[in-house]
Amino acid sequence: MSYAQRPWKIESREVVRNMLGGGPLVSSIEILDAENRYVARVVTTLFEPLSQTDMANAHLIAAAPDLLAVLEKILPNFAVLRITPGMAGPTLDCLEAEARAAVAKAWGE
Repeated sequence: MSYAQRPWKIESREVVRNMLGGGPLVSSIEILDAENRYVARVVTTLFEPLSQTDMANAHLIAAAPDLLAVLEKILPNFAVLRITPGMAGPTLDCLEAEARAAVAKAWGE
């Protein structure tokens, strides 16, 4: 499995208007890949405006491939941290387990 080329970005907001002149039927925020292809869309419907939570979700989706890349770079360094005085322990074990679980989830495992 592979992902669309990063970086992903929020490119535009789109509003589809009610044909009868009412408010918006659908509001959306598009997330595009590095080749300007649609990756995802955060959508509200039924005359609801886009909220701050919608925008935050769109930014999180756009950041996902960068976050995954950073986690994949960090994971091999846990072995070094274990032999560093004062670093080993349950907190480090928990952080490594959470990072590995997040990477596995991203890859559909």
